[in-house]
Amino acid sequence: RRISHDMMPATLSSFGLEDAIEDLVSDLLPSTIHFEFNYSTDEEIENEKLKNHLYRITQEIVTNALKHSKPSMMTLEIKETKGVLSYKYTDDSDGFQFDSNVAEDGIGLKGILTRIQLLNGSIVELPTGTSVYHFTIQNHR
Repeated sequence: RRISHDMMPATLSSFGLEDAIEDLVSDLLPSTIHFEFNYSTDEEIENEKLKNHLYRITQEIVTNALKHSKPSMMTLEIKETKGVLSYKYTDDSDGFQFDSNVAEDGIGLKGILTRIQLLNGSIVELPTGTSVYHFTIQNHR
């Protein structure tokens, strides 16, 4: 239990998902990249597992974008509507063509997909020549 707790960023457990993501992005992004973050939930997300997975998915997506696609603008929207949580990341790069065979070899992408599955999420859109990750999670509370 202690190891699991140590793996959760202090900002996430102390200040919540919104502040933790803002802190993460400010640490990762150079000042030349514009980041727009829209966060809107019916109430604060208390589920620690959900918060940790959303945080780690964001960390992986942003890190991959910086490493592989070199965007100048990134947008992340996490919103809740009628109990359904929607997570959508986009950027202005050319992205890459998603290939399920590559996903098997790509540890980062595989980790993202595994986390979405662990949350019983439904993938709405994955990169297909663009940089879009969009998934939803129902009954997350």
